Amino acid sequence: MSEMDIDTEVKIQQAVETIQDAEFVERTPEIVAAEICQIKDQTRKLVLNNSIEIGKRLCEAKEMVPHGEWGAWLEKNVDYKQSTANKLMKIYEQYGSAQGELWGASAKSETFTNLTYSKALALLAVPADEREDFVKKNDVENMSTRELQDAIRARDEAIKARDDARKELEEAVKSRETVIEGYLKQSKNEIDKTKKALDLANKKLQMEKELHDKLKNAAEAVKEKQAEEIERLKEELAAAEAKETEPSAEAQAVIDALQKKLAAAEKLGIARMEADEEVARFKILFETVQSNFFDLMEALRNIKNEDLYKTRLAAVHTLLEKLAEVANNEA
Repeated sequence: MSEMDIDTEVKIQQAVETIQDAEFVERTPEIVAAEICQIKDQTRKLVLNNSIEIGKRLCEAKEMVPHGEWGAWLEKNVDYKQSTANKLMKIYEQYGSAQGELWGASAKSETFTNLTYSKALALLAVPADEREDFVKKNDVENMSTRELQDAIRARDEAIKARDDARKELEEAVKSRETVIEGYLKQSKNEIDKTKKALDLANKKLQMEKELHDKLKNAAEAVKEKQAEEIERLKEELAAAEAKETEPSAEAQAVIDALQKKLAAAEKLGIARMEADEEVARFKILFETVQSNFFDLMEALRNIKNEDLYKTRLAAVHTLLEKLAEVANNEA
């Protein structure tokens, strides 16, 4: 006789002795109910533990049976379908102790000892590392199998809702980060353009200041030279008046020559100032047009729509052709 049979015989004998002892006690409905509950509890534990024991041996047998013959072996030797055998092996793998003895593969946790076979089977839907905590929190022992299945379904739905909400939040955060990155990039581009424009404006201002100083200095030099020539001529005229004589022909010729030279110098100075001013103005305008053209090409390259890009590119070509035409006419 195996150890399992001996253990069963002991339990049966104990139950018989308990019943025999109870014959000397007055029987009441309450006592009968208590006996029924006790037998139910013992049966429930026995069914689960025996299911674990069977599952253990099925796992052992499957390792021995040649590949491809498992289904036939089950039907012939133990009258099990593969689906039933799979459930029993799963029960052992998930609930059985890992002691490895031939007997004693009962539930590895006290939490599972009071479960029915159907509840233990239903709880396989809960991950192993969360199963014991789930049983304790939900009072599974006092639930019906249907209530347990509903509780597991509600748990799965709550987890899915949590995961969906978390995924939605992550996508929202990612989307917001993308928008913020776009704003930051756009702001940086605007700052760079503003800085570039400011640098160009400062450069223009510096050039205009230098031109103004140069023109001012040139005007002051011409004015000073004119004043010197006028003073010298005044002195010569005053000397001639003091002698009450007309300036000599030679002196008059010198005075006329100086006056012509002064007029020519004044005219030349004004012409040079005007020329310098136009050159500086051309340089500023040329640099402005060049900078704006580079900004225009950058904006063109940033157009993502292919049709719009081609249209704007054609417009640029037309503009360049017009500018070339105007330049050729000037030549």
